[in-house]
Amino acid sequence: MAESNLQELKLEKERFKRKPLRIEVYEFLKESITRGGLKPGQKLNEVDLGNHLGISRTPIREALMRLEHEGLVTLDPGKGAVVSEISKVDLGEIYPIVAALEGLAARIAAANMEPADIRKLRKLDRQMVKAAKAGDASTFMNLNTEFHQTFLDRCTNQRLSSLVSSYKEQIYRFRIFSLNMPGRMHHSTGEHRQIIEAFERKDGELAEQLLRNHVEQGRKTLEKISDVT
Repeated sequence: MAESNLQELKLEKERFKRKPLRIEVYEFLKESITRGGLKPGQKLNEVDLGNHLGISRTPIREALMRLEHEGLVTLDPGKGAVVSEISKVDLGEIYPIVAALEGLAARIAAANMEPADIRKLRKLDRQMVKAAKAGDASTFMNLNTEFHQTFLDRCTNQRLSSLVSSYKEQIYRFRIFSLNMPGRMHHSTGEHRQIIEAFERKDGELAEQLLRNHVEQGRKTLEKISDVT
C-alpha cells in the first residue's frame, strides 16, 4: 500500500475560505485523486490531512465518506482510508458507458458544428501534438478535455451532455495513466484528426463510431498496465 506523501500536493489554503469547509475539502481531495496527485493505493490519514490542510478532522471525514460513495476512496475499519485502486472491473463497467454516451453526443453535435468549432479543434490538436512530443501528459490532458468539451457544447441534448461529463470525470485519473503509456498521446492525436474530419463533413454516424473507438483504445491501453487487476 502506498504511503501518504502530502507535501507534493499543491495547496492554496485561501480556497478553504470560499465555500463551506466540507465542500472545499471534498473538491480538493477529489481533484487531487482524479488528477493523479493522490495515487491508487495511497493512504489518506485524517490526522496527516488535517495538519497539511490546517483544518479539523470532521470535514475531512465527511469528504472521505462522500468520496467512498463515488468509488474514489475505500474505507477499511482496520486500515483507514486509501485511494481506490484501478481495476479491470472499473474499466469494463465505466468505459463502455462513456463510449456509448459520448459517441451519441458526437452524432448529435456533428449536425451543429460550425467552421469556428472546426478551427478550434484543429488548433487544439496542433497544441496536443506539441505536448505529446514534449511528453507533457498534464498539458495534453487539459487540451484534450477542451477538445472534447468543444463538441459536447454543440450537443443539443443537455441531459446527455451532463451524463457524459459525469462519467468522464470518474475516469479522469484512468485517462492520465493511459496517456503516460508509450505512444498513447501520439495515437490519440491521430484519432482526433479523424474525428475532426468527420465533424467537418457533418457525418454524425462516422463521428459516433470514431468516438466509440477512441474511448475503447484508451481502455485497451490501460489494461496493459501491470497494476490493473
